[in-house]
Amino acid sequence: LPCLSLHTSPVISSPPRRQHSISYPHHGKTRKGSRASSIGYTAFSPRPSLSRHSSIATNPPLDRTKVKDYLLLSVLACFCPVWPINIVGFVYSIMSKNSLEQGNLDGAVRLGRVAKMLSMVSLVGGTVIIIACIVNLSLVQKRD
Repeated sequence: LPCLSLHTSPVISSPPRRQHSISYPHHGKTRKGSRASSIGYTAFSPRPSLSRHSSIATNPPLDRTKVKDYLLLSVLACFCPVWPINIVGFVYSIMSKNSLEQGNLDGAVRLGRVAKMLSMVSLVGGTVIIIACIVNLSLVQKRD
């Protein structure tokens, strides 16, 4: 009988993960978790929370009638020749209106501000473009 030798290939493994202890003094517990795979890893994270919290604690409650979606301003801005910006402003305005209808007042205010800013930028940019075109056409006609 021939001698059978078993050749095994070396096993390549990843280095062990560093364990971090997170202590919670108000609970009297210590939790060990892996830094790479822990979803609840917030002690060393620069962003402690991925969710947006309501600003009710710092700001007074918003009145539903005072929230503006700037839909008319964004529709007016759509007639300016700055098409990518004014269409995005129009979309934000519609999103603000939908958030207000769903009862998300903070989101409606935030989206309304973005819609207002984009609409104003497109109105100013469109006015500058229209004035530049008029000046350019008048200079071209004077040369002829």
